[in-house]
Amino acid sequence: MTITNKVMLTAVHDTDLKKVLIRLGLYEGIVKGEHKCFICGKKINIMNLGGIFKARDGKIHTICNNIKCLLTAAEITSKISETR
Repeated sequence: MTITNKVMLTAVHDTDLKKVLIRLGLYEGIVKGEHKCFICGKKINIMNLGGIFKARDGKIHTICNNIKCLLTAAEITSKISETR
């Protein structure tokens, strides 16, 4: 038996990524290696940024491009969406 959950994602094209990160106030920190993956703790840079999400408290978290981290983040955001 397989259980499937639908998660709504917003995608950003590579050409718009820098603008989005600047608007969110994340760009400089990511370029400087100041952000870490919320799931595994790996340092985030432009090449390994897999995603971002907003937590219940309004804080924006970064996720690396590891598929396990992305799936865990998708589960977290799904649970956040359910409570809204």
